Amino acid sequence: MKPERLTILVAEDDVLMLFIVAGMLRKNGYTVLEARDGAEARAIMRERRNEIAAVLSDMHMPNIDGLKLAELNFQDEALPFIAYTSTPNQVVRRQLLTYDVRDYLVKPVEEALLVNTVRTAIKRCESL
Repeated sequence: MKPERLTILVAEDDVLMLFIVAGMLRKNGYTVLEARDGAEARAIMRERRNEIAAVLSDMHMPNIDGLKLAELNFQDEALPFIAYTSTPNQVVRRQLLTYDVRDYLVKPVEEALLVNTVRTAIKRCESL
């Protein structure tokens, strides 16, 4: 699939970071849905599940944090899930593995790494 046909949900409570990350993805041909907290992301995931190719989620957000969002995704949606955070935590990283989250990025993330990680996560899911 070509990136322009793929939609990425970005869950991020920091407005500037959301703008930057969404911009990087759009620049590379993706359609981006934006959520400003975990609860909003969860609602979008349920409503638009068939449109979303992958979820990129901050780990520290109000209402539902990224770890809980990953757990809910694992239980219900099974979308490719990419965690990203400004405060890396090996305990959280290991917990994410139990929810089949293999991709973990640390902010600030370079554009090439972000786009490559999104592509890899989507391809991994497609091959299952």
